[in-house]
Amino acid sequence: MIEDKAYLKPIGRRLVAVREALGFKNREDFAAAYGAPKKTFEKYEQGLSELPTKLMLWLRDKHDVNLSWLISGDGEMRAGVHEASDVVISANERMVRIKHYNVAAAAGEGLVPVDEHDEPEDIVLARSFLRRLGASPEGSQVIFARGESMLPTIPDGSLLLVDRSKTRIDDNGVFVFRVGEGIKVKRARWRADQRIDLVSDNQLAGFPPETYTWDELSAIIPLGRVMCVMRVP
Repeated sequence: MIEDKAYLKPIGRRLVAVREALGFKNREDFAAAYGAPKKTFEKYEQGLSELPTKLMLWLRDKHDVNLSWLISGDGEMRAGVHEASDVVISANERMVRIKHYNVAAAAGEGLVPVDEHDEPEDIVLARSFLRRLGASPEGSQVIFARGESMLPTIPDGSLLLVDRSKTRIDDNGVFVFRVGEGIKVKRARWRADQRIDLVSDNQLAGFPPETYTWDELSAIIPLGRVMCVMRVP
């Protein structure tokens, strides 16, 4: 008689959610960080094998994963980070409620985020949609964009889906940066001499690139990568 292991399927889905929340884009990197073969992790994530105690303790001790949530779905994914979480997973795990903060990232001159800590609202999106974008459901939030420097890519008043777990500056990616007291949304382009340009797509309208040397990189803080632009037609 074949043992029914259907109960492992939701555990596997939650393990995938943990991997994505921790910033591992693929299973191979996650398996390597733990020290196990990719095929082994594939069985865990597909709900074909039970998670060993050693793995669960590694997730708990190394990454603050709440084992009660991992096993049964009770509580929060990460222990002690309830107030900082931007996403609440729905009961059927197919939809996520992403926090929509009243923060404006300037597509132009930097805006001072005076209302950065206002009470957020929820936007419900399909988990599968976020995965197709490559966005972490647990690391995403939505903010406004103001200004015209990123036209036509980002119109004034657009909503930006930002993955806060993606803070490594990839060449030609669009990021939300904290620059001084302001928040800007710009395209990042590395130069051969290790300088970086924060580029506006609407350069013809008088928005030149902002160039930073390697020593000046500490002046710009990537808050997350823009994964999707949502706007009213």
